[in-house]
Amino acid sequence: MTLATMQWIDLRVGDILTFAAENHGDREVVTSTGAGRVRRSYSDVYNRARRLSGGLAAAGFKAGDRLATLAWNHHRHLELYYAIPGIGAAVHTLNPRMPATDLAYMVDVAEDIALFFDSDLAGLAQEIAASCTRPLRLFELSDAEATLNGAMPFEALIWDSPGPADWVPVRETDIFAICFTSGTTGSPKGVAYTHRSSVLHAMAGCMTEGQRIGGEETVLPVVPMFHANAWGLAHSAPMAGAGLVLPGRWLDGPSLLNLIKGEQVSFVCGVPTVWQGILDAAGESPDFGSLKRAGIGGAAPSRAMLMQLESAGLDVFHSWGMTETNPSAGTGLLKSSHRDEPLEARVDRKLGQGRPVFGLERRIVSDCGDPVPRDGKTPGRLLVRGNWVVGRYLNADAGLEDGWFDTGDIATIDQDGYMVIVDRAKDLIKSGGEWISSSDLESRALSVDGILQAAAIARPDEKWGERPVLFVVCRPGFAVETEQVKHALAEQLPRWQVPEDIHVRDALPLTATGKTDKKRLRSELLALLADRQFA
Repeated sequence: MTLATMQWIDLRVGDILTFAAENHGDREVVTSTGAGRVRRSYSDVYNRARRLSGGLAAAGFKAGDRLATLAWNHHRHLELYYAIPGIGAAVHTLNPRMPATDLAYMVDVAEDIALFFDSDLAGLAQEIAASCTRPLRLFELSDAEATLNGAMPFEALIWDSPGPADWVPVRETDIFAICFTSGTTGSPKGVAYTHRSSVLHAMAGCMTEGQRIGGEETVLPVVPMFHANAWGLAHSAPMAGAGLVLPGRWLDGPSLLNLIKGEQVSFVCGVPTVWQGILDAAGESPDFGSLKRAGIGGAAPSRAMLMQLESAGLDVFHSWGMTETNPSAGTGLLKSSHRDEPLEARVDRKLGQGRPVFGLERRIVSDCGDPVPRDGKTPGRLLVRGNWVVGRYLNADAGLEDGWFDTGDIATIDQDGYMVIVDRAKDLIKSGGEWISSSDLESRALSVDGILQAAAIARPDEKWGERPVLFVVCRPGFAVETEQVKHALAEQLPRWQVPEDIHVRDALPLTATGKTDKKRLRSELLALLADRQFA
């Protein structure tokens, strides 16, 4: 047998920052502090991260440990992204929008032994530490002394460090980072990303068919670093030599628009609510300065939003993924044969969840597991597998039975690979034996003038089994009547799909990741129906 003659070098996250320092060392990493901006080069970040690794090792941390972060998008969090795996430990990013009890549960499951937190999150850090079953060492990410009693100032780890530490050799199958799902069904589940999965995911982000991150870009990830590694941008940007602009905790529209213009940002990634804030700040005749591309994910944007952004000259990049897919699992980039289509046709394509990149496979199957045609019309259960797809959850006894991860989504795929998620399987509404897509109902409601947000869920019905219930939030300055919404929907949908129950609310309940909390909406609706029954 002839043996291969190529070298084998493990894929390691730390090597990304080493490469950036050696080849793009003068490229800037800019952090907004609200009052000003901190500027560091990739060389600076690399040198500080290596000193931080030395400080972590001197403090007794070692390979195999798991260290949690509770922080916004800024330079210190970026340094931890590389310094912690630099000693062979794993980064566990915590979402500060979650309750302390849930975060303490995650810390216990992940077996974290330390927590690095921002000063404005000191109270939450203290609650987490008090609720954990094991002691946590606390480090405050600040310039000065720690404000929380018993916490160590972060900078002391760097300046009291014995010196820069070389990255500890790790296997590419070792854990690099841990991220938990938001727990919309049951308890949050932990996903452990490997060095291999994260490096391959970052490489896919640099592909033309991926996020198209290149050295000419200046990237602003508004998507949090505590949410699935900021969609991999903290890795793909330095890998490509792209500039990186970090917004800190200032995520309002005017602050972001000012940052975009001031730092000549070309690519921004965020959830639809972030983009709505930017659009509102930009006004009726938006001027986005140097901005060329708009990355949207986390939830489906409305058609009106895509039309606004595309009409303003931005190339909208609609990305789809999950915590379980590291997270990117599809891009809304158009094939060359579709890029010259009229604006309306391009927007219709980009409203879907796009096409996969090499390294990730998707297929749809019936409830019986049989393949569904790729005709763009026939829906089925969406399964994925690939080099950055979860094999099993953290501390789970078993992995996937057949190698495919069931996303819980219902989707269609056409012959060009374009995918459209029809709905979450648990969100489909079955009325009179026919399926109603809550996602489609919400999208059509958002096209009604004056509606800012919409959410559709099912209520029990003696005659039809289930009927749709629609909750809407009006734009500031608008007052929308329920009959007006019904009339607008009746012009777009069959009569049996139009909900009889429409509720106008001041706000919708959100999960910690900014998605509509339908579990809470269902609980509120059941309580309301019970009150009506016994009134």
